[in-house]
Amino acid sequence: MSKDVTVAEGKDLVPDFLDNFSGSTGFENVDNDCVSIPFLRLSQQNTPQVLPGKDHIANLQGGMYFNPTTGRIYDDPSFIILGFFRTWNVWHGEPPSSKFVRSITNDDFIQNYESKTTKNDKGKIVDQDGNRYQDTRNFLLLSASHPEDGILLYGMSSTGIPASKKWLAKASAIRVKDASGNLVQAPMWSRIWTLKTSFEQKPQGSYFQVSDIVDKGWIPAEASKVVKDAFDEAQSYDKMRIKTVEEKVDDTPEWAK
Repeated sequence: MSKDVTVAEGKDLVPDFLDNFSGSTGFENVDNDCVSIPFLRLSQQNTPQVLPGKDHIANLQGGMYFNPTTGRIYDDPSFIILGFFRTWNVWHGEPPSSKFVRSITNDDFIQNYESKTTKNDKGKIVDQDGNRYQDTRNFLLLSASHPEDGILLYGMSSTGIPASKKWLAKASAIRVKDASGNLVQAPMWSRIWTLKTSFEQKPQGSYFQVSDIVDKGWIPAEASKVVKDAFDEAQSYDKMRIKTVEEKVDDTPEWAK
């Protein structure tokens, strides 16, 4: 994939390729070991790629989006949603030496684990075996400026969950007309979204997080095949075989998880 998906002029006019739209929108499954999908990460001040060392990426600063696999920095953090799924990532032990155990579906958590957990004095969901359960909202994304990078996995948890809800609410509210002239939900892959970040300061510490999600309008018609092909690929994935955690480093402050 190499076609740039820059927003066309007249971005708020429904493009021709969505006339008489019907079919899957991708929201049907809104709510892993391992399909190899590159992670999209929001860098923190202590992210290894920001700090001097073997993992350093030149010009990367806190609050930027980057691909740790390729080292690409997304100066234009505009993305297209190709899929969404929710998991609970299970960690064992106390930070900073917590070890990733596994990911489970939301249904699995509710049916088999929730009744065995409690909230500890830090507000974290834990069980008697020393496991911590982290609610994670996973987005499969395509970069609007670098679609050739393919599908990216962006997990939003803890302080990122409110932003994930806002994003899904905005995206799922968009409507187009079907063949009968009725308003129906537009497919998630039809819009471009820019993620804006800010530096959050709390008594316990500070971190970068999504502060706003800006709707940049419809994808241009000439990019629709590239984007739809990527969407179809994302739908073919077995979501529970997608690795949703980078086991080497989790640099989000422990209190913020």
